[in-house]
Amino acid sequence: MFTKQNLTWEYAIFSAHIHRYLPHLKWEDHVIIYNKWIAYHQPKPLKYSIEWDVSALDALYNGSPKIICLYHLGMHGQIPLVLADHGIHFDLLMDTKVFQKNRREMQVMQDTLRKTGRYYRFLMSDDPKVLLKARSTIREGRHLVLFADGNSGASDSLDRKVQVNFLESTIYARKGIALLSYLLQAPVIPVSHYQYEN
Repeated sequence: MFTKQNLTWEYAIFSAHIHRYLPHLKWEDHVIIYNKWIAYHQPKPLKYSIEWDVSALDALYNGSPKIICLYHLGMHGQIPLVLADHGIHFDLLMDTKVFQKNRREMQVMQDTLRKTGRYYRFLMSDDPKVLLKARSTIREGRHLVLFADGNSGASDSLDRKVQVNFLESTIYARKGIALLSYLLQAPVIPVSHYQYEN
């Protein structure tokens, strides 16, 4: 099932990663996984018209503010809106380049978030005062939302990362979120979603 789309450099890199982390998978399965991945990651509209089951978010309503980790999967752009629509108050930590590239969408998101009657801020990860701003977020009772798989933050040098087991191999992970959690005394809560057919 090779197509022009999966005979690309992007496919070759994707397949190499699949082989590294899941070496038992057949090569033919790489194409199927890649095609599903491409379909799943098509741009999604910021506005959503689907029903979300938010029962798993109960931990965010009670107790102290938390660090909410999102991931760039599926409808990740809608999750901050869903959180706001359900009364979760937060600031969003993000990369300046991503903000600049998507400025119009970010402004629409912020306007939409503010319609809930609350104030939401974008904190830029390369801002020299970002730790102070994140501390203010937590002290003021808001959660801190960030993308755990984002590209900004600490240096890319391996000596500043920690090696962790991942599937059938290892990866080097940044320490930033764990350090933020320690410094702010805020627990980390991963949030993702699952999309049911129909």
